[in-house]
Amino acid sequence: MKRTAAGGNAVSVRCLYAAARSLSRKPFGQTGPGSPKIAQRFLGWSRSVSRKASVKKGPGSSPASLRKLAQGVRRAVRLVLQSAGRSASAEVSVVLADDATVRALNCAYRGYPRTTDVLAFPQNGEGGLLGDVVISVPQAARQARRVGHSLQREVALLAIHGTLHLLGYEDDTARGRKAMQEVQDRLLRLWARKRASRNAPEKRPRTRRPG
Repeated sequence: MKRTAAGGNAVSVRCLYAAARSLSRKPFGQTGPGSPKIAQRFLGWSRSVSRKASVKKGPGSSPASLRKLAQGVRRAVRLVLQSAGRSASAEVSVVLADDATVRALNCAYRGYPRTTDVLAFPQNGEGGLLGDVVISVPQAARQARRVGHSLQREVALLAIHGTLHLLGYEDDTARGRKAMQEVQDRLLRLWARKRASRNAPEKRPRTRRPG
C-alpha cells in the first residue's frame, strides 16, 4: 500500500494484517507518546505487520483474499472521508486481524474479554491523522453468513462504521445511533454501486459485418 507523505494533499488509507501470535510482549498501553498508530503502539510493528497474511485459516484468510478485502476497505474509507469533506488531507490505518487480536484489544481498552467486529481508536487529527480501525475478519465472516451477503461487503461496512467513529459519530444514544445508521447505510449503498460498476463486463462496440 502506498503511503502519502505527511502533509500531502491526499487521503492515505493503510491496510495491515496482524495475528495474536505476533503481538508485542509489552503490555498494551506501555509505549511512548511519540508513536500514534495502532500498528506501532499495540501490535508490535516489526513482527506483526507484513504484506503477507498472518490471520488464522478461515474465510478471507488467504493472502489473495485479504488483499481483495483491503481493496474494498480502502475504497470504503475514502468514500467516508470524501463524504465528510476530509479528502484534502487525511490518514487512516486499518488492521485486518484475527479474533484473538481483537479480543485482546477489546479487553485491554474497553474491559470486555471477548472478540467484537470492529474497534476504532481516534487520534487528535494533527497532520491529518484521524486514527485507527481494527476489524476481526473471522467475526465479519460470521456476520456475513448470518445476514446473507459477501464477506467483502461486511468488511467494507465495518470499515465505514469504524471510520465514522473516527470522525466523531457515536452509537451509544438512540439519536446518535439513528444518525450514524443513516449515513452508514447511504455510504454502503454507494460503495456497492461503485463496486458493481467496476465489476460489470466492459461492453465492446459492435462492428457491422460486410454484407
